[in-house]
Amino acid sequence: MDDDLSALSAIARLIRSAGFKVRAFSNPEVLLGEALPTSNACLVADIGLPQMNGVELCQRMAASGRALPTIFITGRNDEMISRLVEKSTGIAVLSKPIDEVLLFEAISRCLKSHPLE
Repeated sequence: MDDDLSALSAIARLIRSAGFKVRAFSNPEVLLGEALPTSNACLVADIGLPQMNGVELCQRMAASGRALPTIFITGRNDEMISRLVEKSTGIAVLSKPIDEVLLFEAISRCLKSHPLE
């Protein structure tokens, strides 16, 4: 989930290159309206979305019973982001540009916390 279409496309390609299935969304409301996997899945979400931040997105998903382990990404590293992250239950917070080793380590941790049913 990223509102920057070029960043969204690049992250989706990177994750696909490792053999994962990817569904990419640029709008959180569209994601919230979709059926999501109930296991063996995670969410990679930008913290700085214009409609709602990534933490709010995760809170809305959890409130609707559709929580997924989450990796937050951000292009900013400031006090506001730090406060948001403290409120979250995210598995990892990665800075842009994304380090692919750290991303795949975080995906592995997410999938271990949300295995196949």
